[in-house]
Amino acid sequence: MVFQPESGVLTALDLFNATVLDSLERGARSAEAVAAMLARDVDLVLTAPLTDKIVQVVATLVSSGMVQRVEP
Repeated sequence: MVFQPESGVLTALDLFNATVLDSLERGARSAEAVAAMLARDVDLVLTAPLTDKIVQVVATLVSSGMVQRVEP
C-alpha cells in the first residue's frame, strides 16, 4: 500500500509494481537502472522485455503522482 499524503489517496500495488517503486526509492535513477537492479537481485537475465515492462511501470507511477521526475 502506498499513501499519498498530498491527495489522501491510498493505492495498492501488485508485487512487481511495488518492487519497481522500492528500487526507485533505493536509488535507481532510470527504468534501465531498475531493470539492472532487479535482474541482479533475483538472478534474472536482463532482457529488453523486462526493461520495457519497467519503463511502462515507471510511466504509470509518474502519471499517478507516486513518482516525480527530477532533472539532474
